[in-house]
Amino acid sequence: MNIPVKEFTSSALDCLTRYSLPGNTRQLENEIKRLIATVRPKVITAEQLNLQTEPPRKDTQEEELSLRGQSLNDAVKVFERRIIEEAMRQCHGNKQKAASLLA
Repeated sequence: MNIPVKEFTSSALDCLTRYSLPGNTRQLENEIKRLIATVRPKVITAEQLNLQTEPPRKDTQEEELSLRGQSLNDAVKVFERRIIEEAMRQCHGNKQKAASLLA
């Protein structure tokens, strides 16, 4: 199989080195395979990465405490908004990709 060599921009390499690998390296390996298979140009940019490099959100207990006293409808709205925001972050602001991710 003849796979062309890809290069990473400095910002893409920075994102990869800052990524915390929550769990194991399989996610990183799959991301690299996806990039090789789908990115046409020779250079891979940070915008093409599907890795979350932002600091982790509040832990679950803090989120649960912040929802106390809210109605079920209000709590659902809060969670829906968080899920949509996370999808938008993962898709680097691309609404169409985020919608596909959430479908």
